[in-house]
Amino acid sequence: MLLVPERRLFATKWFWFAAAVALLLALPNVIWQYQRHFPTLEDLQNVKATHKNIELLPLPFIGQQIMMLNPFSALVWIAGLGFLLFHRKGNVFAPLG
Repeated sequence: MLLVPERRLFATKWFWFAAAVALLLALPNVIWQYQRHFPTLEDLQNVKATHKNIELLPLPFIGQQIMMLNPFSALVWIAGLGFLLFHRKGNVFAPLG
């Protein structure tokens, strides 16, 4: 977001207020993870060590996601992404795209 004109949002008090609220919401989980020596990271390392995850290149990964999430729904989100990135009225929200 630092590369687009909407970076001026970082200068508003509402951005920092929202960031503080997000931090307060996440804080209990971070504390729990810390007190238990980050069991989620340990689990992810164990899954990687046993080769249970399949690593894909970006294009096959996107294809797999489309098939998992119903190919017909891809029509909706691809149209929305096109609007955000290429339509004149969606230009304001281009950073979301």
